[in-house]
Amino acid sequence: MNTFVEDWKNGIAQADQIDDYIDRWHTGNSGLPLATYLGLSSEQYVQWLKDPEQLQQIL
Repeated sequence: MNTFVEDWKNGIAQADQIDDYIDRWHTGNSGLPLATYLGLSSEQYVQWLKDPEQLQQIL
């Protein structure tokens, strides 16, 4: 399965679909931290948590 960031870069996912990936993380059994599951670096993840509206710019 691709990460959210991979799917976004490939035009498969839109920024507003990140919640769908988070839902899959919650219901799945990946064992990965959320940032890794989404494909975000630690810095990107912290930026996004501080200001979710900036996701487009972070990516």
